[in-house]
Amino acid sequence: DFADVLSGYDVVLDSLGAPVEFSGRTVRVTVSIGVVEQVGGDAGDVLRDADVAMYAAKSAGKACVRQFEPANNLFREAVSQDPKNPWPRIRWGLMLHERYNNGDAGDLFKEALELDKNNAQALLGLALVSSDGYEEKAVEFAEQALAKDPKLVEAQELLAALALEDADLDRAIAEVDKALKLSPEALDAMAVR
Repeated sequence: DFADVLSGYDVVLDSLGAPVEFSGRTVRVTVSIGVVEQVGGDAGDVLRDADVAMYAAKSAGKACVRQFEPANNLFREAVSQDPKNPWPRIRWGLMLHERYNNGDAGDLFKEALELDKNNAQALLGLALVSSDGYEEKAVEFAEQALAKDPKLVEAQELLAALALEDADLDRAIAEVDKALKLSPEALDAMAVR
């Protein structure tokens, strides 16, 4: 039974979520798992569907498992059930960004900002979309996100990555140090450092 298979993933989540020593720090990693039940078919389709399920798991929170369901339909339903809530749009936009659909992702982040002009995560989403297109606005959006939420580690890490892309090593290190000050477990910052 597929429900039994899904329940078995708790063991996987628990073992992968155990604390690990990394560079003298204790780091805890969370895992999001996407599962597809499919017999036959194209391997590319299975991987795509598992990827969609994984992003649905990430949107649901940390350390969870989600079975594939057409994610866009689920997000559409979430938006229609709570049209004044920016969060389904933000999470949908993040999933689309990860799937290289920056046009639709950017539109969703903008819609979220129309609902909540101070939403740091929506600004971070626009920064991510802009950074993929090597647009100068990426830094501006990331800085706006940090102005709204000074503890938004992901925005600080993005600023470090953007500085590194611009070959500004001193600025990259300064941004990484700010990110690590916010969260000593910021893996993306550690990777740049």
